[in-house]
Amino acid sequence: MEGFYAILKEKIRIGQFTYHPKCSALSLAHLAFADDLFLLSGADCHSIAVFQSALDDFSLFSGLKPNLQKSQIFFSGVATDLKRSLLAILPIPEGHLPVRYLGVPLISSRLRYEDCVVLKERVLQRIMS
Repeated sequence: MEGFYAILKEKIRIGQFTYHPKCSALSLAHLAFADDLFLLSGADCHSIAVFQSALDDFSLFSGLKPNLQKSQIFFSGVATDLKRSLLAILPIPEGHLPVRYLGVPLISSRLRYEDCVVLKERVLQRIMS
């Protein structure tokens, strides 16, 4: 995956890439945990094309291909026409929020205490055992 990160970093540097509004201060375009990868960008065709180009190059160099049918793309506040354009570039099925990842709901707003109660209880049970 380090190879993919290097390819993505270079594509972002030379391409027309817009960071997600909540990620621009950190120049954050990806998060990885175990075998999961989150790609984060603004909702524009140039940024999605950067992701597609990086995935294509990584596949060419490594022989590995992401399973796009097991992947999902999430939008928040994006017009339907723009969604169609972005999905034409990166053919990943659209997911809908909220979705849980590692027990925590992924939502487009700030997490509330109630959103994390289940995770808190699981951690406490694990500590007590």
